[in-house]
Amino acid sequence: MPGKSRLNATVTLRAKRERKAITLDIKLEVLRRFEEGEKLSQIAKALGLAVSTVATIRDNKEKIKASSQIATPLRASQLTRHRSAVMETMERLLHVWLEDQSQRNMPLSVTIIQEKAKSLFDDLQREQDGSSQKEKFSASKGWFVRFKERHSLPHFKMNSTAPGNKDAYPEVLKSIIEEGMWLLKRL
Repeated sequence: MPGKSRLNATVTLRAKRERKAITLDIKLEVLRRFEEGEKLSQIAKALGLAVSTVATIRDNKEKIKASSQIATPLRASQLTRHRSAVMETMERLLHVWLEDQSQRNMPLSVTIIQEKAKSLFDDLQREQDGSSQKEKFSASKGWFVRFKERHSLPHFKMNSTAPGNKDAYPEVLKSIIEEGMWLLKRL
């Protein structure tokens, strides 16, 4: 059965190896060990890598070190962004406005809050028109969700029936008054 063993060997050789992602942290560990004088085969065995992979990492030493200097810290648990002063001020003002609206029991919707945020942002940016770079802000739903998280407003109840347009308030008020009058007549 010599033919059968050749067939198995051919199949085994053609099978693709699963690729393994190598993190920047591992690459830097390889370079550190290599600089300490460890041999390629020792490094490969210790880290569970192929010798050719360790050699490639060694050969790309400069690129890897350059990448590590501009990369996010290796053990950072979350990325942070620096927000502009206009954005910070707008969110503080919006938070105060929301608290005021809540105390007045005004009906609010996501759309109304987004419109108010956009309006505040535009006003603040107009005040700062000396800045050469205009920041863009769209008051998206994603921004709103993150805004609620940043300002600890999970308790903030949204009125789903609140109108999305400020001009619709008189209609809502009129319907509330009519309903109240109807109830009074029945008593």
